[in-house]
Amino acid sequence: MGNKDINATWMDARTAAGPVTPRHGQPVEIEALWYSLLALLHQVDGRKWRARRDRAGATFVERFWLPDGRYLADRWHEGQPDPTVRPNMVIAAALPRSPLLQGHRQGVVAKAAADLLTPRGLRTLSPDDPAFVSRYGGDQDRRDQAYHQGTVWPWLCGFYVEAALAAATRRERAAVRSDLRQLLDGFLPELDAAGLDHVSEVFDGLPPHRPGGTFAQAWSSGELLRALALLAAEEEES
Repeated sequence: MGNKDINATWMDARTAAGPVTPRHGQPVEIEALWYSLLALLHQVDGRKWRARRDRAGATFVERFWLPDGRYLADRWHEGQPDPTVRPNMVIAAALPRSPLLQGHRQGVVAKAAADLLTPRGLRTLSPDDPAFVSRYGGDQDRRDQAYHQGTVWPWLCGFYVEAALAAATRRERAAVRSDLRQLLDGFLPELDAAGLDHVSEVFDGLPPHRPGGTFAQAWSSGELLRALALLAAEEEES
């Protein structure tokens, strides 16, 4: 999908030098969404779509799952997995119709919690990566260089909560719910910090996670509300 000069995913920041975060090839979240579509079509007409769904699922796991690290590659490019640790794998692990087994989801959530999770959302790049940018600020070029290279995005909490609930075993569910509730409740101070009753677009990748971007971002607030609804439904069923 795309090429080195085209940003075809949500990580679309670019400078005069071109895309800051090239993800051409097969991005993990796009391929997971393709499987999800095939799985939905299989529900409608199983005879026609079963083989394509199964082939797509097996190929996805074969290409993206990194058994040594127990997480998903960010993309498949030129016949190789890209092991860069980014939150796009969490989107793949969150989908209800996913090619991943529960063990795969558990690995993705654990890796995201270790490398990407902050009190204000998920980093767009692991701080262990040499390309990590800890602060979002400066002129347009400097902001774009940081936008998807470590900057924290609150909207990704929706997928993180969804993936964590899907990955949890029966024995773990109470503790997982408690941790997720603490994460989401931690955003309450932000509702009075910038845009009233909203959450800022992004935050710095390292503490104290200074807010940046627009002061009231719909996808930040919207995905946090969706995460709260997912958690509330889970708590009601327990």
